[in-house]
Amino acid sequence: MEVWQSLEDWQKLLIGAVASCVIYYVLMKTTRSARDAATRFLNGKRQYELPHYIAALSGNEIHITRPDGSAAFVDISDLSKVLVATNDGGPWDYDVWFVLEGSKGSLEFPLETRGREEVLALLKQLPGFELRGMNSTGNARFECWPNPKTEPLVS
Repeated sequence: MEVWQSLEDWQKLLIGAVASCVIYYVLMKTTRSARDAATRFLNGKRQYELPHYIAALSGNEIHITRPDGSAAFVDISDLSKVLVATNDGGPWDYDVWFVLEGSKGSLEFPLETRGREEVLALLKQLPGFELRGMNSTGNARFECWPNPKTEPLVS
């Protein structure tokens, strides 16, 4: 009888040890991946790449090529309003968008658009242009030109 009890004890001990190793392995694996994900997030690196928008200037026009290959443009002389639209989608989605409105249509592109520096340099030359809303993390629209000197319009 004593032998059987000790065998049961050894079995319980062995099962407990294996279960402990499995639990330890799972916890270390998930903790490591969580730590790595947090490190990437804090360093500003996304786990995936967002689709790319491309901006280009051509004469007096701003051209935007969307990730799906479609394109749109707006003529600077036709421009009636420039807005910055923010949302709470970051860092997993584009959260700052430029909206250029004209009488013939509008054009939207995210802050991370390739070639945005040239477009922003051109927009900053508009009389009274003021870049607003860049530190917003909520859902809001900020009018940058013509400059109203008012609070954001919450959407």
